[in-house]
Amino acid sequence: MFSLPIRNPFSVIPIRVSNFKPWIFGVREVLWTLNFMLLMSGGLMANSLLWDKTNSLVSCDLRGQRINVLLTNIAMATGWEVLVEPGTELEISVKFDRLPVPEALERLLRGVNYALVGGTNGVTRLYVFKTSMAHATQPIVSTTNAGVERSWLRMETNRVPNELMVRVRPGVSIDEIAVKFGAQVIGRLDKYRVYRLRFNSVQDLEQLQEMLGTIDGVQSVDYNYQIPMPESPLPVQAGMVSPILLKHRVDSSSLVIGLVDTSVQVPSELQNLFLPSVDVLPARTEAETPTHGTAMALTLLRALGIVTGGEASVKILPVNVFGESQMSTTFDVAAGIAAAVNNGAQIINLSLGTPVDSPVLKGVVEEVTRQGVVIVAAAGNEPTTVPVYPAAYSSVVAVTALDPATGTVAPYANRGDFVDMAAPGISAVPYGGKVYVVVGTSPAAAYVTGLLAGLANKSGQSLSEVKEQVVKTATAILGK
Repeated sequence: MFSLPIRNPFSVIPIRVSNFKPWIFGVREVLWTLNFMLLMSGGLMANSLLWDKTNSLVSCDLRGQRINVLLTNIAMATGWEVLVEPGTELEISVKFDRLPVPEALERLLRGVNYALVGGTNGVTRLYVFKTSMAHATQPIVSTTNAGVERSWLRMETNRVPNELMVRVRPGVSIDEIAVKFGAQVIGRLDKYRVYRLRFNSVQDLEQLQEMLGTIDGVQSVDYNYQIPMPESPLPVQAGMVSPILLKHRVDSSSLVIGLVDTSVQVPSELQNLFLPSVDVLPARTEAETPTHGTAMALTLLRALGIVTGGEASVKILPVNVFGESQMSTTFDVAAGIAAAVNNGAQIINLSLGTPVDSPVLKGVVEEVTRQGVVIVAAAGNEPTTVPVYPAAYSSVVAVTALDPATGTVAPYANRGDFVDMAAPGISAVPYGGKVYVVVGTSPAAAYVTGLLAGLANKSGQSLSEVKEQVVKTATAILGK
């Protein structure tokens, strides 16, 4: 797998933190998993683990249980991805009843370091390590999640009720079509001839989709699918990360990076590197902790600074496609891409994705890239070869996550044939005097976006030329 030429992966690697504990609680359905059955009295047998996901409480009675057995049981009980540093050995003897998850993990994993991190696409990972988090690369596979697709890979069922997206041919009136079918046009991308239609709840969407597809002048019809908000970065209790040292160089040929993501909290010291945000959906209330979009912005700025030597004629255009909701949609992402281009973006970062191949979204992506705009997208945080979109579209630069400890694809990351390159899958960012970490193909994509923008800005070459050179090199190394 191709890895990027970096002097510094710009994240806290190795990170040495005793009992590293950024807690996150999943929202998956209730799952009870026992290592052994409960006794009739309601007590626990020796070497038993009860994980009550409804109330986030844990009970156990362990006597000399090896850590790999314990981690397998935790993976089964929670659905988390668990990764351990190879060679980690520990026997656990502990007994407690109905402790909250943070306290339970502290008791269960006393003697090792650990981190519970929410990555992108709603996947939670538990890293267990002796030396550094970057060395926790060996996956623990449980019988519960082995060979089973995660819920976000079954998003074909996550259709927005009563909605369809329609792309028409030039000169065709969507309003006439909407009147004919009794639909309301609730979203318009006139430049790309893409429209969002809402129908009466009693109408059959499958039949409507088929009927619309037969109309002369309709190019494509698709459902509008939900796309989950990527996880926000989580705090590190201890650790340091260098500040982002990047100055904006005033230049008539300033390059604009479109960051289609959540809202972005712009640090005051970096304000001259940002353009005013474009909100596809209403902006969410400013949070005290950094959003996913903020982490992506800081990640790509750090990469940009490394490539350019600390000075660049580049600005970030934040495009918010999540608003106050935990979900965006394929239409909103298409609208975000369109908004970025309409406001001057020459390169767009999409640290988000869906397993659903939407012909409408694909049409917008292809039209934008034909104009010379470069799109970089995350390949997805699943250790499969299943295509993730928009990364899997041929005109998009698809980025997977690199494990800095091994120089290979991270164990949690997609390694499908559509992947173009790999970049560091962990990023530590400073915010509000604290350090936050985000893991996954999201920061990897942001790193590549910063790299390409920096190379183009420094060399004077076009982004398309830089992209072709980098992808060509990656293709040669991958042997494609």
